[in-house]
Amino acid sequence: VTRRPKSSHANRGKVAEQAIERIHAAYSAAGHYCQRNPTPYKVIGTAPTLAAPGALRVVPERDGPPDWLVVARGRAWLLDVKSEEGMRFHLAGIPQHQAQSFDRWEQQGDTFRAGILASLDHGAVKAWLPWSWLGHRWWRWWASERAAVGTASLSPDEVNPWRCSWDWLPVAEEMAMREEGRSEGRWRIPF
Repeated sequence: VTRRPKSSHANRGKVAEQAIERIHAAYSAAGHYCQRNPTPYKVIGTAPTLAAPGALRVVPERDGPPDWLVVARGRAWLLDVKSEEGMRFHLAGIPQHQAQSFDRWEQQGDTFRAGILASLDHGAVKAWLPWSWLGHRWWRWWASERAAVGTASLSPDEVNPWRCSWDWLPVAEEMAMREEGRSEGRWRIPF
């Protein structure tokens, strides 16, 4: 078994971010709307340095929005990218405020979809996890005081039906059409 070195927490999602930036640039070139939601920052003071007198010291806000808003072919997608070093997707990686954002987004109607693009095993495996499926599991986990064994994360077998590439949109669209009963595609939705 080959062990990969652990990446720092700060850089863990960098590969995923760069890949998504490239894919979304291609989506934009194809006429789709792609907007990166910036991380909100809070000013905590000024930096007393000679190099940059008066420079602001900032920290990221704790409750940032999901990463992306994408509008394509009549659907509006709210997307967050999550990176995991191993093959399990941990539900604790989704903060409550993002779960609430996904719920509110999908309550706007059938053309409003949300989900997680999970990058697992250092990016070797990608999976589109639609909130219409993942949300139920997340809220059950969130409501439990002590999660039962096997309920705090998704196993590789649970993630496998949702596998995709960084080019997540075709898979997400196909799955949305399957949910709506408008497709005979190749994706097996594990509802």
